[in-house]
Amino acid sequence: MAKRANKCAYCGSTKNLTRDHVPPRALFVHPRPGNLITVPSCVRCNQALSKDDEYFRHMLCLNERMRNHPDAESHLDAIRRSWQNPSKTGFLRALLSGTGQVRLFSPSGLYLGRKSYYTVDLSRIESVIKRVVKGLFYHHRKSPLPSRYDVRVIMDDMMARYRNDPIFVRTLNALIGDAPRTFGRNVFSYRVAFTPEDPCISAWLLQFYGAFIFLGMTGKANWSSSAVL
Repeated sequence: MAKRANKCAYCGSTKNLTRDHVPPRALFVHPRPGNLITVPSCVRCNQALSKDDEYFRHMLCLNERMRNHPDAESHLDAIRRSWQNPSKTGFLRALLSGTGQVRLFSPSGLYLGRKSYYTVDLSRIESVIKRVVKGLFYHHRKSPLPSRYDVRVIMDDMMARYRNDPIFVRTLNALIGDAPRTFGRNVFSYRVAFTPEDPCISAWLLQFYGAFIFLGMTGKANWSSSAVL
């Protein structure tokens, strides 16, 4: 078995290394699964994204699509309790500032009532997905993604835009051919496909709580989507 590089999976630093869970372990309820993936992470990278990890969990578990998942429901109770903590005042204020209600109408124009909504900071969601992709890349390749490569993310509600793109379809077909790795009670699963020409070009299909899907792709900086798979 290849020896793991003694480098941070995210920035390549060799200083102040600790272990980081991929994906964030806060997504799992106790008792957590014994097969969770960990990778080396410097203290700076580990601490820099901890608030984004919390935000990511909040946004997923608050979504009504999560109501049938037992772990997401358990998190929701903990999330509501955490709002009573004075240290969470700023977080709660930011969350409430992005909430509101919209009026719903049927296709025929019949008024159906109001529905609550909240605005999601997609940049914070994307930062977590990029981190997960880099962590999984390290887990598979035993070394960090080189700095001349980067990660692109397509979120689930954007995938429909690409359904007629042959590159996107080919990438999804390659991913579907890979058996999913699943963690917890379907809290997280992923599929991966690497190109034979370049081991640093890859695609990752990530799913959280059996509902939210993200596509992450690694490639050279300023790369063309035609070079994915």
